[in-house]
Amino acid sequence: MKSEEKNFTGRIIPPWYDSDLLCIILINFSVIIFSFGISGVFIALGREESYIFLKIPLIMTILSFYLCFSVSLRLLKRRKVNKELESMSYR
Repeated sequence: MKSEEKNFTGRIIPPWYDSDLLCIILINFSVIIFSFGISGVFIALGREESYIFLKIPLIMTILSFYLCFSVSLRLLKRRKVNKELESMSYR
């Protein structure tokens, strides 16, 4: 199978949907959604008649924070592993 073949450098090539650029774009969109959700929470808390709608922006805020956190951890781990591999290859 093609996915099991190694390239000539021996590095693992991530799929396009797990590239650094797409992860950064995803983090940026989740930060925008997080800020939109926070503003929705504050608006819902400011009006008594909109307390019933508080759970929608709250769920949106929690999910976007989780997404941003998990993608950021993935990027940090990948950069740490790449840095270790580069230092090993120069020896």
